[in-house]
Amino acid sequence: MAKPSALGETARIRSSLRPGQRGTKLLREYGDRLVCVRYRYDEQNARRLKTVELVVEAVPWWPGGYAAAHRHADVRPGGQWSGEEGQARR
Repeated sequence: MAKPSALGETARIRSSLRPGQRGTKLLREYGDRLVCVRYRYDEQNARRLKTVELVVEAVPWWPGGYAAAHRHADVRPGGQWSGEEGQARR
């Protein structure tokens, strides 16, 4: 049986605040990792929930994926992309 969510089924978001906006005191605690603070209101259970969105990992990413990133890196001025994975020609 699934564990019930802490957010509840009826919790609705009434406001989403960016770091530095009034109501985001959590900036001191989370720093640059803080993306936003949300206030959710659960009418069924008569409670307000404060949630945060955090950056937990930041890694390099290229549109089109890994192969596309290397395709652009391998083709030098004057070179041509053959269209096959990992194949650059001069």
